[in-house]
Amino acid sequence: MTTPTTQTQTQQTPAQPTVRRAVAVVLLGLAVALGLSSTASAQWRPVRRVPRPIDFATSQNDNLFSLVRSQDDIHTLETAIEELAAGEHEAAVRRLHELLRVDPPGVVPVAPGQYCGTRGAVVAVLANMSPAATAAYEEFAAREAGGLMARSLLELSPRLLERLASRFPTTRRGLEARMLLGDRALEQGDGVTAAAHFRAALDATAIGSRQEDALVERLEVTHVLIDPAASRAAAVAGKLTESAERMLPTAPPQQARQ
Repeated sequence: MTTPTTQTQTQQTPAQPTVRRAVAVVLLGLAVALGLSSTASAQWRPVRRVPRPIDFATSQNDNLFSLVRSQDDIHTLETAIEELAAGEHEAAVRRLHELLRVDPPGVVPVAPGQYCGTRGAVVAVLANMSPAATAAYEEFAAREAGGLMARSLLELSPRLLERLASRFPTTRRGLEARMLLGDRALEQGDGVTAAAHFRAALDATAIGSRQEDALVERLEVTHVLIDPAASRAAAVAGKLTESAERMLPTAPPQQARQ
């Protein structure tokens, strides 16, 4: 009775190192691609834009009664956007950072009948500012974060990495922390958690940037683990990126129909 058990354990043990080796190769390829021109060939592309608040077209008593809608927060966001346009970068980034700390976060009207989460709108604005405004926010965030931002990410616990990524999502260090959390989840074969981190990182990158390309490709890699059958079909049809194809050997085997 003990022999079959020993054989089963021997067969299952190498699975995790195999995933880690494959992920290491994939991430190395993505890092090289990120340093070059934009070359991502993923079939799925996100439709992203920077939302702009509009006035409410309906009253506060409409059917969105369960959602928090603070007119003060919306006004603060509008003011910050106006300050960015006027070159008042320091004042603008302070307002935007304060909105990131609002709890619970509410929603912002961006079109008739369409709403965006306040935090999502703020992150989009922060991620797509001018170079001068981005530099001002980096300096402000470094002061706010204190020693946390100065420490090596490899020294930080998962809790501190999450704190850094959540509090300063669009800063260089915050984005690196979010991507590290995603990469670690991917190494563990947890495609769902990795995809959540990469999607959050994607929202915190500039639209049309090389970082956006790299994260889109990372998301396609996670899809191999989440839906291996669909990924194999995409590979047969020639619609899978090279990075995702490298992950296919580590995907769970397709189960035979009963």
